[in-house]
Amino acid sequence: MIWVFSTDSFSGTGTSRFLTPLLEFLLPWADAEQLRLGHALIRKLGHVTEYAILALLTFRALTGSEWTVRKVTLWTVVLCGSYAATDEFHQAFVESRTGAVSDVLLDTAGAGLGAWVATWLGWPLSSDRRSRA
Repeated sequence: MIWVFSTDSFSGTGTSRFLTPLLEFLLPWADAEQLRLGHALIRKLGHVTEYAILALLTFRALTGSEWTVRKVTLWTVVLCGSYAATDEFHQAFVESRTGAVSDVLLDTAGAGLGAWVATWLGWPLSSDRRSRA
């Protein structure tokens, strides 16, 4: 899904076609600048959300190993951050997109959030709980 979101269809112009009318409907009092900021905020929250989900999945996949929670967390963020960098590199070659280091940092922060949520949820499960599942 992240690869799809990095295509032309999900560029700022592409998403403004459906997000701006939605924002106009939800916030009829908002002026053009507020709508533009709302659109940008939703797009940036999308970065955090998609990488938090990727981190949850990565964290869960790595918990089957004998690694400590700290090591799983570290590798989750490293792997997701690395993918974020390759994703921004890919976007540099998409006509309507640009690759931005700030987005890599935002994506990596989202991955950190996802890894934190995984530890907050109590992952990895103890071996006793795994065997009962």
